[in-house]
Amino acid sequence: MPLKLSVGLSKKVGQPAYGSLGASCHVEVELDTALVFQDLDGFQQRVRQVYVACNQAVNDELARQNASANGHQHPEAAESNAMSRRVPMATATRRRLARSS
Repeated sequence: MPLKLSVGLSKKVGQPAYGSLGASCHVEVELDTALVFQDLDGFQQRVRQVYVACNQAVNDELARQNASANGHQHPEAAESNAMSRRVPMATATRRRLARSS
């Protein structure tokens, strides 16, 4: 029977004029029950790995929010915005066909 591990992390950072930025990450993974009873060190390692991943995601999101609040664009936000502006496939295909004619 699998064991469910839930890890959650929330952070809030104060901003000028009583504002704040916040981010949270909650992850649920299934682990082998034997880890708890036969490999406690392995279990602790898995918990740390999931926590570190959550912590990194929260810190990245806070940095992105802070950069946009200050009028700067965080590199990951620029990549995310570029991805959201992609040309729909049908349009891209039509352009390719028009060029090849």
